[in-house]
Amino acid sequence: MIRTLTSNSSAEQKELDRRRLEAGFAETSKEIDHLNMRTMLELVWSHSEMFPLELLVACREKVHSIRSSLLTCRSLLQCRRDDLKRLWMENAQQKHVSTILAQIEGLNRLGSEVEAAMATSNYHLAANSLNEAGCFSLYLIISETTDLLFNGPFSNIDGLNQLRSQLLDLSKKLIEQIVNDITNHLIIWPFENHLVEIIKSLPENKVAESAECVGIMSQFNVKENFTVNSTYSIAARCAEDIHALCVFGRLSTTLRRFLHGSPAVFSRLIHTSANVVCVAFDGNQKGDEQNLAQFMQLVLNQFRSSYEAHIVMDAELKKLLQNDQTDLGEDVEMISLSENFWETTQAIIEDLVDKYIADDGSTSSLVMQKSNTSTVEKLILFRFDASACSLTTQSRQIFKQSLICPSSPWNIIALYPQLEHFCNEREAEMNGKPCRLRSYLDSFIVNVFIDQFKCRLEALVEQALNEQDAWRRVLGSCWNVYSICDQIGKLILAMDKYTERLSALWLLVIDEFSNSANNVYEKVVTFWKPTSEGKDSVVSNMSYEDGFKEKRKISAAWAVDEDISRLLKSLPNWFMVSCYEAASTPSVNTPSAFSPSGESESDVCYRNERESEILIGNLGTAKQLVRDELITDIEVIRSLACIHESLKWFCRRMRSLIEKLQESSRKAMRKCVVQLQRVDENGIVHQSEEHIAAALDSRLADLDAKADTCLLIIHLELRVHCFFHLLPLARVRPSLPHDELDNEVIDFGRDMAHFHQVLNTNLPPHKMKYLFDGLGHLSASIFIHSSQHMQKLNENGKKRVCRNIFAVQQRLSQLTGHRETQLKK
Repeated sequence: MIRTLTSNSSAEQKELDRRRLEAGFAETSKEIDHLNMRTMLELVWSHSEMFPLELLVACREKVHSIRSSLLTCRSLLQCRRDDLKRLWMENAQQKHVSTILAQIEGLNRLGSEVEAAMATSNYHLAANSLNEAGCFSLYLIISETTDLLFNGPFSNIDGLNQLRSQLLDLSKKLIEQIVNDITNHLIIWPFENHLVEIIKSLPENKVAESAECVGIMSQFNVKENFTVNSTYSIAARCAEDIHALCVFGRLSTTLRRFLHGSPAVFSRLIHTSANVVCVAFDGNQKGDEQNLAQFMQLVLNQFRSSYEAHIVMDAELKKLLQNDQTDLGEDVEMISLSENFWETTQAIIEDLVDKYIADDGSTSSLVMQKSNTSTVEKLILFRFDASACSLTTQSRQIFKQSLICPSSPWNIIALYPQLEHFCNEREAEMNGKPCRLRSYLDSFIVNVFIDQFKCRLEALVEQALNEQDAWRRVLGSCWNVYSICDQIGKLILAMDKYTERLSALWLLVIDEFSNSANNVYEKVVTFWKPTSEGKDSVVSNMSYEDGFKEKRKISAAWAVDEDISRLLKSLPNWFMVSCYEAASTPSVNTPSAFSPSGESESDVCYRNERESEILIGNLGTAKQLVRDELITDIEVIRSLACIHESLKWFCRRMRSLIEKLQESSRKAMRKCVVQLQRVDENGIVHQSEEHIAAALDSRLADLDAKADTCLLIIHLELRVHCFFHLLPLARVRPSLPHDELDNEVIDFGRDMAHFHQVLNTNLPPHKMKYLFDGLGHLSASIFIHSSQHMQKLNENGKKRVCRNIFAVQQRLSQLTGHRETQLKK
């Protein structure tokens, strides 16, 4: 290019060549740039294609390096693995040894932890301490922690035998203490709470002498301290015991064990209660029926309190079954403690009642026939109760048994009201179905007690009526018979359900009493009169014995004569006595009354005027009275007065006794029909049916009539004596000194004085007025009537008559307290 440019000579050529060169240079430059660009692109593409290959090569190199390193590491790790395996095995062994040591240490501490929880009555915590897992095997007595000792890796370690036995004993002790705690809350404490009140009322010196009282008060103080330090709730305590038993899986088994042992606990506490009650007695002194009734009421109240605690326990069991079903596992059987509570207690009450109603220390065979649920005792061929072995092995099971009062079938009288109320409560809960105790009471009372009571009544009545002095002091015999009837009345009040059977015994007693009274009455009012016919004579209503015939006294014959008796009872004298008897209120303890208001002599004369006319008409015109027809024995008069007063008193008290009965009892007596047998004088047996109430009214009415007859006999006897002594004064007598009385007047005064003395001690004043008022009027009438039979009297005869009349007046005035002016006329 330079040569071209230099070779050309012209400038234009040079310019043309330069331009041509510049154009070619420019074109070439563009082509070079295009090629250069193309080359650059090719280089870039080539470079981009060659980078992965280099990367792969680098990676391959790096992989070869890592592989060689891994091979080196593997060889190193293989060496290290053996070391680590050795160290891991050593560590595992060390951990296992540490775990074993920790478990053994935990087992060593477990005893103290459980005992501490048991000391504070935290049985749930104690159970959880033995079973930290909460609910493992429910079939083992011990927990999973202690299972290491018995069925786990520690079971073959002989060095842990002592710890194993300690924990086993501790587990059993915990179960036993839970049972005791349940027993305390459900039985012992409800019983002892009632005893504490009794012990507090006893003198301190007697309490200190009784081991039972000291023990009960010490336990009560411990309970009080526990209650003060913590909020006591029987529901909470029951829940605590239930959950503790659930941890062991022993709930159903333990509750069955509690139910099986509760009768023995009840019996022991009842005997303890009896011993506490007996502390109040001095020395060997025994209580009476009232103490026995209070003791039975105490026992029944104790059972009621225990039943309430059983109800709380059942509520907690029901709550546990509803809320914690999963915690119970397979021990889900529902046991109700209160369901058969009363059935168990009724059997215990039967045994208790047996001890107090046993006759001479042995219970009647009929009483021993319990309900069908009771078991039949096994027949024992040989007994070793008194052997040395028996005394040593069983001495701990025997406790002192104290009786509140001596055993007797009559104790059922005091026990029945409480037992009847208890039976009513149980039957109300059973919708009226008779309870077991009701059947027992019915069996004993109907088949044993009433029969024994009837036999005793017969013996008592026979003793009361056949004693040597029974009817010498009639009121004493009557009081004995009434005491028997009063016992029957108390039985009816106490056992009104047996009114029909018991009230029928009244009829038996009253019939015996009435027959005895009739026999005594017949002996009093009859006398034996010689008869010429002897034994061959036969006269109606007369019995013969060795040539004598039976004859009534004249006053008795008149008193039993219906017409004469009705006539005399229609007179004002008898009306006054009857009205006073009906209106007065005699003393409760003695058959006496107060004197009626005073009367004037004109009133007395008016009352006795008609009676004197009747007597003058009958005795004044009769033949001479015989002394045998009079009652001359003053003891006979006393007996008649006593018979009258005692029968009146007996009828009055019996009616009052019947009125005191409950309306239900009287209604039962009116409805009940009994079949009665009566033997007449010919020995023929007559049977009749009567209502008990009507029969009693009839018997008492007969006794009332017999009493009235006795009073009427005395009334007539006094008047017969007037006729006997005063009528003979009309006969002609030899002259007597002017200052002497006839023997008849002296005898009359003496007899009247004796009669008054005897009757005044046995009859009330208003009846004495009935007997002695009117004797002056009668005597005056006798003197007037006999004067028509007198011959003409001389001066001495007139003086004799005046002396006799004055003597009679003086004697009667002394006896009646009246001036007896009728004798002055």
